[in-house]
Amino acid sequence: MEASCLELALEGERLCKAGDFKAGVAFFEAAVQVGTEDLKTLSAIYSQLGNAYFYLKEYARALEYHKHDLLLARLLAGPAHSAPGPHPCPPTRPPFPRVPILL
Repeated sequence: MEASCLELALEGERLCKAGDFKAGVAFFEAAVQVGTEDLKTLSAIYSQLGNAYFYLKEYARALEYHKHDLLLARLLAGPAHSAPGPHPCPPTRPPFPRVPILL
Protein backbone atom coordinates (compact mmCIF):
# COMPACT_ATOMS: atom_id res chain seq x y z
CA MET A 1 0.00 0.00 0.00
CA GLU A 2 1.33 3.41 -0.98
CA ALA A 3 1.76 6.14 1.61
CA SER A 4 -0.51 9.16 1.37
CA CYS A 5 0.70 12.68 0.80
CA LEU A 6 0.07 13.53 4.45
CA GLU A 7 1.91 10.44 5.74
CA LEU A 8 4.93 11.27 3.59
CA ALA A 9 4.87 14.89 4.71
CA LEU A 10 4.68 13.91 8.38
CA GLU A 11 7.69 11.63 7.96
CA GLY A 12 9.55 14.45 6.22
CA GLU A 13 8.73 16.73 9.14
CA ARG A 14 9.91 14.11 11.65
CA LEU A 15 13.20 13.70 9.80
CA CYS A 16 13.78 17.46 9.60
CA LYS A 17 13.09 17.83 13.32
CA ALA A 18 15.73 15.15 13.89
CA GLY A 19 18.18 17.18 11.77
CA ASP A 20 18.15 14.94 8.69
CA PHE A 21 17.10 17.62 6.20
CA LYS A 22 18.26 15.75 3.11
CA ALA A 23 16.04 12.74 3.92
CA GLY A 24 13.24 15.11 4.95
CA VAL A 25 13.39 16.79 1.54
CA ALA A 26 13.08 13.40 -0.16
CA PHE A 27 9.88 12.68 1.76
CA PHE A 28 8.43 16.15 1.13
CA GLU A 29 9.21 15.84 -2.58
CA ALA A 30 7.54 12.41 -2.61
CA ALA A 31 4.50 13.93 -0.89
CA VAL A 32 4.26 16.57 -3.63
CA GLN A 33 4.49 13.84 -6.27
CA VAL A 34 1.67 11.83 -4.64
CA GLY A 35 -0.35 15.04 -4.51
CA THR A 36 -3.29 16.28 -2.51
CA GLU A 37 -6.37 18.38 -3.15
CA ASP A 38 -6.00 20.01 0.27
CA LEU A 39 -4.30 23.31 -0.53
CA LYS A 40 -3.51 24.02 3.14
CA THR A 41 -1.57 20.77 3.35
CA LEU A 42 0.24 21.52 0.09
CA SER A 43 1.08 25.02 1.33
CA ALA A 44 2.54 23.54 4.54
CA ILE A 45 4.61 21.07 2.52
CA TYR A 46 5.98 23.87 0.33
CA SER A 47 6.85 25.85 3.46
CA GLN A 48 8.64 22.89 5.01
CA LEU A 49 10.50 22.23 1.76
CA GLY A 50 11.62 25.86 1.72
CA ASN A 51 12.83 25.57 5.31
CA ALA A 52 14.66 22.29 4.68
CA TYR A 53 16.41 23.64 1.59
CA PHE A 54 17.38 26.74 3.57
CA TYR A 55 19.06 24.57 6.23
CA LEU A 56 20.82 22.69 3.42
CA LYS A 57 22.06 26.09 2.16
CA GLU A 58 20.28 25.60 -1.16
CA TYR A 59 18.90 29.11 -1.08
CA ALA A 60 17.52 29.27 -4.63
CA ARG A 61 15.46 26.12 -4.04
CA ALA A 62 14.37 27.44 -0.63
CA LEU A 63 13.15 30.66 -2.22
CA GLU A 64 11.36 28.73 -4.97
CA TYR A 65 9.32 26.70 -2.47
CA HIS A 66 8.61 29.66 -0.21
CA LYS A 67 7.25 31.49 -3.27
CA HIS A 68 4.96 28.51 -3.97
CA ASP A 69 3.80 28.63 -0.35
CA LEU A 70 3.16 32.38 -0.54
CA LEU A 71 1.14 31.97 -3.73
CA LEU A 72 -1.05 29.31 -2.13
CA ALA A 73 -1.42 31.33 1.07
CA ARG A 74 -2.67 34.29 -0.94
CA LEU A 75 -5.02 32.05 -2.89
CA LEU A 76 -6.42 30.57 0.31
CA ALA A 77 -6.83 33.99 1.94
CA GLY A 78 -8.88 35.32 -0.97
CA PRO A 79 -8.97 38.77 -2.54
CA ALA A 80 -10.07 40.52 0.66
CA HIS A 81 -6.67 39.73 2.19
CA SER A 82 -4.53 40.67 -0.79
CA ALA A 83 -2.47 43.80 -0.60
CA PRO A 84 -3.88 46.53 -2.85
CA GLY A 85 -1.79 48.67 -5.15
CA PRO A 86 -1.57 52.28 -4.01
CA HIS A 87 -3.22 52.72 -0.64
CA PRO A 88 -6.85 53.78 -1.24
CA CYS A 89 -7.16 55.80 1.99
CA PRO A 90 -5.38 59.06 2.73
CA PRO A 91 -3.28 59.29 5.89
CA THR A 92 -5.37 59.82 9.02
CA ARG A 93 -3.18 62.64 10.29
CA PRO A 94 -1.38 65.46 8.53
CA PRO A 95 2.38 65.10 8.04
CA PHE A 96 4.65 66.44 10.74
CA PRO A 97 5.51 70.12 10.27
CA ARG A 98 9.04 70.94 9.21
CA VAL A 99 11.13 72.16 12.10
CA PRO A 100 14.42 73.89 11.43
CA ILE A 101 17.45 72.15 12.89
CA LEU A 102 19.54 74.51 14.98
CA LEU A 103 23.19 73.66 15.33
